[in-house]
Amino acid sequence: MAKLFPVEIITAEKSVYSGEASVVFAKTTLGDIGFMAGHIPYVGALTTAPLKIVDSDGVAKIFAVHGGVIHVDEKSNLVVAARVAEPIEEIDVESARKVLDSPDSDPEAVKSANLRVELATSKV
Repeated sequence: MAKLFPVEIITAEKSVYSGEASVVFAKTTLGDIGFMAGHIPYVGALTTAPLKIVDSDGVAKIFAVHGGVIHVDEKSNLVVAARVAEPIEEIDVESARKVLDSPDSDPEAVKSANLRVELATSKV
């Protein structure tokens, strides 16, 4: 059985997730990275991408993360401080599609909307 470590996902408004994981996968500005218990301390800038948390039963929880920072301390506590983060089951697809349909949407909003629609409509 894989060793578990604490994981938190927070935004300025709320705590999005708090629990334990056997592994976490994220995408930083330097590329994809995975974390397990005992990982060396780390700080990285997150891109707009999925973040995957695998629990002790091997069940994956997927979150749409729209920028932020990921930090692992010397005790393997992992914290994601995201600009925006949402579990895929809570994504408002209609709202995201409105952003995609609007000619006035800025490029970052379009990138976030694309991720939200892709994750919410995929068989992850």
